[in-house]
Amino acid sequence: MRPRALPRLAAALWAVACALLLAAAPARAQHAQDPQDADDAQGTPGVVLLRQAQAVLQPEGASVVQSTVTLTHRWDAAFPGRGGTATYRVTLPPHQGSQPMALLFTRVGNQVVATVNGARVLARGTLGDPRYDAAKTPHLAAVDAPLLHADRPNELVVQVTVQDARWGGLSVVRYGPEALLLKEYDTQRRWRYVASLVFCVALALLGLMALALWTRMRDAVFACFAAASFLGIFRNLDRVWPDVPVPWPAWGMVTATAYAWHLALMCLFALLALDLGRARMARALLAYLPVALVLVLAGFGLHQPWAWTVALALLAPLGVATWALVVRRAITPGAPHRVTAMVLTLAGGLAVLAGLHDLGLVRLGLGGATRSSLTPHTMFFFVVIMAGIIVDRYARSAATLHALNQTLEARIRAKEAELNDAFGQLQEQKAAQAAAAERQRIMRDLHDGVGAQLVGLLNLVKQPDPQPALLEEHVKAALDEMRLAVDSMQLADGDLTTALATLRWRVQPRLQAAGLALHWDVHELPALPGMTPRAVLQVQRIVLEALTNVLKHAQASAIWVSCAAADVGGITLAIADDGLGLPTDSEPVQGHGLRNMQTRAESIGATLTVGPRTGGGTVLQLHYPAVQESS
Repeated sequence: MRPRALPRLAAALWAVACALLLAAAPARAQHAQDPQDADDAQGTPGVVLLRQAQAVLQPEGASVVQSTVTLTHRWDAAFPGRGGTATYRVTLPPHQGSQPMALLFTRVGNQVVATVNGARVLARGTLGDPRYDAAKTPHLAAVDAPLLHADRPNELVVQVTVQDARWGGLSVVRYGPEALLLKEYDTQRRWRYVASLVFCVALALLGLMALALWTRMRDAVFACFAAASFLGIFRNLDRVWPDVPVPWPAWGMVTATAYAWHLALMCLFALLALDLGRARMARALLAYLPVALVLVLAGFGLHQPWAWTVALALLAPLGVATWALVVRRAITPGAPHRVTAMVLTLAGGLAVLAGLHDLGLVRLGLGGATRSSLTPHTMFFFVVIMAGIIVDRYARSAATLHALNQTLEARIRAKEAELNDAFGQLQEQKAAQAAAAERQRIMRDLHDGVGAQLVGLLNLVKQPDPQPALLEEHVKAALDEMRLAVDSMQLADGDLTTALATLRWRVQPRLQAAGLALHWDVHELPALPGMTPRAVLQVQRIVLEALTNVLKHAQASAIWVSCAAADVGGITLAIADDGLGLPTDSEPVQGHGLRNMQTRAESIGATLTVGPRTGGGTVLQLHYPAVQESS
């Protein structure tokens, strides 16, 4: 069979089922006995089934009817669209002994007062007050033995007031020992009362969970199930809540609309769970919602019970067609969500059968007044399916997240390996650049320092009559430059104190040989961020140049060298002598050596000043700031 033929087959099956139900309706009207009652024809030993009653029926706006009725008697079937009152008189057999008896009313109402031999044994609600509905649950009325006659029949009188479309009347009454009927009462009550409460709790919990998931994920399947769940709570509460605060028929409109929309949205949920939300059937289900509302208003507000029957009858083919789409998805190899479709096929099949049962045997009255709706019970399977869908989607999300984490971890490891390789290459490049820069510095220092002195010495040697003193001075200067170059390769970063101490050790013998007294006052200097080996070397050259100028030109007898941290930050280096001092001209001519020192100071961001010393001589000050600006 082709999958596309399934919807047509489902529609045909629905038409055949409706035809069979309608054909069976007249026969059922002639044989009003409940099949369930037929099963109990033999009855429980000691329990009498009361099947007939003398009835006085007073429908609203019509004449009083007095007749013998067969129980079960369904008021809505006899007087559709009308309320009224009814009095049922049932004969009870004589009672021997002191054993307490009881009456079990499977369904009676809507408001009821029952008496035995004139004594009240049951009262549910106030006669004529539509706020109470006794027909929702079974009732057990205890009959004490002293109330019963032993020598003649007893009389049971049941007075009821009925509202239209509320399923009033009187079912078969069971009469027997209280202990026996109590067990049956508990069974009926558990099936209708406890099961409905369980369904309410389950629908509420799963509905809240679906609503929470929808707020986070915005998935229509969760919103649809949440709405269907909350609507289903009304239907199940209506089965166990006899004294609702909303008067009839307003409460009937609320519960009927909620029930119709609940079933339609459950069908839509099945489609959305299979990603069939764009199918024409989904649009048909959405279009059914306003139609159902109009029919409910007509049925309960305008007292036209056929309209509510039509609303349920329209829902039946929609449910069958939805189930056919689910079946097609389940039998299609490789279809998405196929496992979910298989589960929905089973649950949907049960729901379709239950819906046909409720439409024919309950709503159309073909099954007697004691028949209970099965559809609310089958809806519980959809609650279980929703829980499975939540677990399945959570598991798939967790698996997807786990796979994504693994992928991310693999990418992170790959990126880490790339970064490590790049960092290693960068370190190698930095090391190579540092080595090249150091070689360039050494070459520049040798060229500018030792090389320059050697070139000058070579020029002196080439002269016809070189002066030994001048040759000696150039040789010593070359040695000093060589020593500075060697020392610069051994300095630690920023250790100016050690560099100056080394320079003192190098030049002090020359100063002593020239008859100059050296006064050294250098404290432990702070580490400065910009004090690189190149900066330290430049400071050394400035100090050496200043000492050399004193030796050559100052004709001094003492030299003072001091270095300490400055008040404004950084360090201040001072070199003073007691020599001839600076020229007195208004524009003193700077020597070549002083210009070199100024250039070296500017190259490392320092400030060099030269001025007279108090008491005679010259003072040279070098201020190296704490914060270096990029040059």
